[in-house]
Amino acid sequence: MSDQRREAIIETVKLIPAGQVATYGQVAQLAGYPGCARLVGKILSGVSDEVPWHRIIRADGSIAERAYGQLDQIEKLRAEGIPVLRNRVNLVEFQFNPLV
Repeated sequence: MSDQRREAIIETVKLIPAGQVATYGQVAQLAGYPGCARLVGKILSGVSDEVPWHRIIRADGSIAERAYGQLDQIEKLRAEGIPVLRNRVNLVEFQFNPLV
Protein backbone atom coordinates (compact mmCIF):
# COMPACT_ATOMS: atom_id res chain seq x y z
CA MET A 1 0.00 0.00 0.00
CA SER A 2 1.33 3.41 -0.88
CA ASP A 3 1.99 6.09 1.71
CA GLN A 4 -0.03 8.47 -0.48
CA ARG A 5 -3.18 6.35 -0.20
CA ARG A 6 -2.67 5.83 3.52
CA GLU A 7 -2.24 9.56 4.13
CA ALA A 8 -5.25 10.49 1.97
CA ILE A 9 -7.47 8.07 3.88
CA ILE A 10 -6.26 9.22 7.29
CA GLU A 11 -6.73 12.89 6.37
CA THR A 12 -10.25 12.13 5.12
CA VAL A 13 -11.15 10.39 8.39
CA LYS A 14 -9.89 13.43 10.32
CA LEU A 15 -12.46 15.59 8.45
CA ILE A 16 -15.40 13.76 10.01
CA PRO A 17 -16.63 15.89 12.90
CA ALA A 18 -17.53 14.64 16.35
CA GLY A 19 -21.13 13.50 16.46
CA GLN A 20 -21.11 12.16 12.90
CA VAL A 21 -20.05 8.91 11.23
CA ALA A 22 -19.02 7.80 7.76
CA THR A 23 -18.88 4.41 6.11
CA TYR A 24 -15.70 2.67 4.99
CA GLY A 25 -16.82 3.04 1.37
CA GLN A 26 -17.68 6.70 1.84
CA VAL A 27 -14.19 7.40 3.22
CA ALA A 28 -12.62 5.56 0.28
CA GLN A 29 -14.71 7.59 -2.17
CA LEU A 30 -13.97 10.93 -0.49
CA ALA A 31 -10.24 10.11 -0.35
CA GLY A 32 -10.20 9.47 -4.09
CA TYR A 33 -10.09 5.67 -3.96
CA PRO A 34 -13.60 4.45 -4.79
CA GLY A 35 -14.13 0.76 -4.25
CA CYS A 36 -11.38 0.52 -1.63
CA ALA A 37 -13.51 0.18 1.52
CA ARG A 38 -11.45 -2.79 2.72
CA LEU A 39 -8.29 -0.73 2.38
CA VAL A 40 -9.83 1.88 4.68
CA GLY A 41 -10.50 -0.82 7.28
CA LYS A 42 -6.99 -2.18 6.97
CA ILE A 43 -5.44 1.27 7.42
CA LEU A 44 -7.66 2.18 10.36
CA SER A 45 -6.84 -1.06 12.15
CA GLY A 46 -3.35 0.28 12.78
CA VAL A 47 -3.92 3.93 13.72
CA SER A 48 -3.75 5.62 17.10
CA ASP A 49 -6.58 7.45 18.83
CA GLU A 50 -5.29 10.68 17.26
CA VAL A 51 -7.26 9.53 14.20
CA PRO A 52 -11.02 9.34 14.90
CA TRP A 53 -11.23 5.75 13.61
CA HIS A 54 -14.29 5.12 15.76
CA ARG A 55 -16.43 7.33 13.48
CA ILE A 56 -16.11 4.86 10.60
CA ILE A 57 -18.73 2.12 10.35
CA ARG A 58 -20.14 -0.35 7.86
CA ALA A 59 -22.48 0.66 5.03
CA ASP A 60 -25.46 -0.83 6.88
CA GLY A 61 -24.72 1.26 9.98
CA SER A 62 -23.29 -1.62 11.97
CA ILE A 63 -20.11 -1.60 14.02
CA ALA A 64 -17.44 -3.90 12.58
CA GLU A 65 -16.05 -6.54 14.90
CA ARG A 66 -12.43 -6.18 15.89
CA ALA A 67 -9.93 -8.46 17.55
CA TYR A 68 -10.31 -6.50 20.79
CA GLY A 69 -14.09 -6.12 20.52
CA GLN A 70 -16.62 -3.46 19.62
CA LEU A 71 -17.10 -1.94 23.05
CA ASP A 72 -14.37 0.70 22.73
CA GLN A 73 -15.85 2.04 19.50
CA ILE A 74 -19.38 2.02 20.87
CA GLU A 75 -18.29 3.90 24.00
CA LYS A 76 -16.47 6.53 21.92
CA LEU A 77 -19.49 7.04 19.67
CA ARG A 78 -21.87 7.35 22.60
CA ALA A 79 -19.53 9.86 24.25
CA GLU A 80 -20.00 12.01 21.13
CA GLY A 81 -23.77 11.78 21.43
CA ILE A 82 -24.29 9.09 18.81
CA PRO A 83 -26.72 6.43 20.00
CA VAL A 84 -25.72 2.86 19.17
CA LEU A 85 -28.60 0.41 19.32
CA ARG A 86 -27.96 -3.29 18.68
CA ASN A 87 -24.47 -2.41 17.41
CA ARG A 88 -25.88 -0.03 14.78
CA VAL A 89 -25.90 3.70 14.17
CA ASN A 90 -28.78 5.45 12.38
CA LEU A 91 -27.05 6.63 9.19
CA VAL A 92 -29.98 8.81 8.16
CA GLU A 93 -29.47 10.91 11.27
CA PHE A 94 -25.72 10.74 11.90
CA GLN A 95 -23.95 10.15 8.55
CA PHE A 96 -21.40 12.79 7.57
CA ASN A 97 -22.41 14.87 4.57
CA PRO A 98 -19.51 16.97 3.27
CA LEU A 99 -21.91 19.06 1.17
CA VAL A 100 -23.70 20.51 4.19
